[in-house]
Amino acid sequence: MSCPASALIADNKGWYVAVNDQACGLTGYSRAELLGKAIIDLTPPHAVEIYERLWDSFVRSTKQHGLYQIRRKDGSVVTVRYCAYADVVPGLHISFITESAHRSSL
Repeated sequence: MSCPASALIADNKGWYVAVNDQACGLTGYSRAELLGKAIIDLTPPHAVEIYERLWDSFVRSTKQHGLYQIRRKDGSVVTVRYCAYADVVPGLHISFITESAHRSSL
């Protein structure tokens, strides 16, 4: 049975070190392509400042959730609902994301 959510594991600098098949399907990137990217690479240009604020807060906390926008490989932007946990293993952070029906202007 597969996980219904996209799961992405990032290091302290935001680089992806592991992703599941659902993350590939949601983003349009292959596993190899995603593993060569950082969270900022999937962040639309208009949301970079928001990303920086959220990331700084996240790495100092244990959990964060909400809505975020990601830019897919084809350039389209999708709003996702996320739940992220910091330091599940020291220096590694996991995020579970699902596409949201909510349209946000993050």
